[in-house]
Amino acid sequence: MDLKRPIQVTQSFMPPLSDVVSFLEGVWERVYLTNNGPLLLELEKRLAEKNNVHEIVSVLNGTIAIELALQALGVQGEVITTPFTFPATSTAICRTGGRPVFVDIDSRTWNIDPVAVEAAITPETQAILAVHVFSRPCDVVRLQEIADKYRLKLIYDAAHANFIQTNGRSIFDWGDCSTTSFHATKLYHTVEGGACFSPNPDTTAKIRQLRFFGYDADKNLTDIGTNAKMTEVSAAVGLANLKYLDIILAKRRALYELYREQLSGCPDLTFQQFDPEEYNYSYFPVLFKDEEQLLNVNAALNAEQIYPRRYFWPLLSDMPAFANAKILGDLHIAKNVSSRILCLPLYPDLGEEDCQKISDLVQAIC
Repeated sequence: MDLKRPIQVTQSFMPPLSDVVSFLEGVWERVYLTNNGPLLLELEKRLAEKNNVHEIVSVLNGTIAIELALQALGVQGEVITTPFTFPATSTAICRTGGRPVFVDIDSRTWNIDPVAVEAAITPETQAILAVHVFSRPCDVVRLQEIADKYRLKLIYDAAHANFIQTNGRSIFDWGDCSTTSFHATKLYHTVEGGACFSPNPDTTAKIRQLRFFGYDADKNLTDIGTNAKMTEVSAAVGLANLKYLDIILAKRRALYELYREQLSGCPDLTFQQFDPEEYNYSYFPVLFKDEEQLLNVNAALNAEQIYPRRYFWPLLSDMPAFANAKILGDLHIAKNVSSRILCLPLYPDLGEEDCQKISDLVQAIC
């Protein structure tokens, strides 16, 4: 019997168990599991340094990070956002009393199109929630100009975009607030987790308060918050993973470049456009000639126990959960990209021989 593990689109990085245990021993000795424990404080400090920001607020997951950002900024009306993303981006808008307004994306970057954003602004618009898709930075300069011009809040879902800079600054240093995810399948993880980043210290303080039920520094309940604290156990995994971050980043980039080299003879395939120094190689998205070609490749890979993923299909604008959202325009670029895009497996432990096998199967069809 062939017991080889199937190849998934991604696989969690697992640091040596001994590294995690060395942190957990202290947790057991202190009997201090949550509420701003020493490991969490250390993790926040080190992640702020790694991301070149002054301060971060760690939270339970990336979805609640977006919710807290919206709540801290007082956003409850219409929020212009992208349909080409994971549902969490828009569920956070709905759960905090807002209404998603879906606009089209750019055909080269697959990020929200600033032209479409500006055209969608009405008196009901309160904010822009943009996504750095697959870690490719949005047009942060143009989006900031639009936000300033119309006095809108600007929030970034940077779930994919850890540890990169754009325009000489941390990706998390743009807009009113950025959020990210440390989910187990991400480039860097704490099993479950996330964080909020804001250049405004008042916003940062507000998020810290909201993540602990709404209590202020004097333990007075002055706002309606929630329980969104990260535990010491998650912080222990996060600290253990930080030791291997440079290795993880280097391996991902090497595999991405190997894929590109091996698939260079396939004229039907196109790829996301980005600056190599402003990308963390979290994913390997491929745009096929048409949906039929994509489905044929997917079937061929599945037959070999290889499971890529159709990120992001269907569009959020086509999901029943967002039936009350506003849709502006026909979203023809987003629909076209969504129907033709497939993320091939990419993670640090993926072998070069597996990468070659996947590429061979793709080339046989394309």
